[in-house]
Amino acid sequence: MGVWEDYLTDEKKVDEGVWVNFQTYGFRVRRPTSKVARVRLQRLERAARGKNTDAEEFIATALSSAIVIDWYGITKRGSDEEIPFSQEDAHRLFKEMPELAVDVFDAANDRKLFLAEIEDAEKNS
Repeated sequence: MGVWEDYLTDEKKVDEGVWVNFQTYGFRVRRPTSKVARVRLQRLERAARGKNTDAEEFIATALSSAIVIDWYGITKRGSDEEIPFSQEDAHRLFKEMPELAVDVFDAANDRKLFLAEIEDAEKNS
């Protein structure tokens, strides 16, 4: 494999997100370097300046407002009833479960999930 196969990203995947599957649930995440996420994260960073915002709050807000686009299989605690995705519910989930937030954030930063298919890239060049 060469440098192109290792690093050429698919901008559509970066901006529109990819599904990251865990056991019985998953999240559709966009790469934090996407245009949409960068703008939202910059706004969040400016809003947090001068405030005493803890890291868990910042990560929960970043994930729910800029990175996570959708989910499946997320249920109410002690129930099989699925919760439809919303930014508010995502923020609450990530705030209550900081280890999950870290895992989802790590997945969103996995550049390999966003690589372009080289054959497709060569056809378009």
